[in-house]
Amino acid sequence: MINKIQLNDNGGLERIKLSDYLYINKNLSEWLEIKEEIPNEFWEMIKNTNQELNLKLMIMRIKDIWLYDLYKGKNNTARSFYDSRFSSLSQMIKRKMATCGSSVKIIGIILRRFGIPVKFIHGITNSQKKSFIKRRIFIERHSWLEIYNPNKNEWIPVDLTEKDLNIRKDANRIKEYHDWDEMKKDYKKRDI
Repeated sequence: MINKIQLNDNGGLERIKLSDYLYINKNLSEWLEIKEEIPNEFWEMIKNTNQELNLKLMIMRIKDIWLYDLYKGKNNTARSFYDSRFSSLSQMIKRKMATCGSSVKIIGIILRRFGIPVKFIHGITNSQKKSFIKRRIFIERHSWLEIYNPNKNEWIPVDLTEKDLNIRKDANRIKEYHDWDEMKKDYKKRDI
């Protein structure tokens, strides 16, 4: 089932501080569970980003460290959809993978390590590409995070592939997952 995303302009991210997560609802514990550990050398680079003034600055700083300091602008794309979702976290970092699926996995696990509940979202976007004759619409798979806002008791969609973190206007949500390993069942059934 495809759900149209409510555009949120990430208005809540600037007003969320890490201290807001200290007393969150225990029902959110599933969205905090980490099944893969962050490699130590990578964690050492980012562990102090939790000192940022708000959640948006923290996410932007993690992206800067991850995409620019570590990768030095030399990003690797995944070989396939399977590769972009189901490679191990350490392999994604080692290979400098920077796809929507790998970004969700890497940054999602980092945020959970800081005590921030996140959902991995699988969806689609409608991309328009011009040809010489006419404009054609292609449907592409895409992924993003939904981050829990403890101040409003709601989930905020965050697109890590966008500079401003705002969700794309043509994004349609298909399904939420705890992590991409949970998606493997749907992938095997070709239900994605």
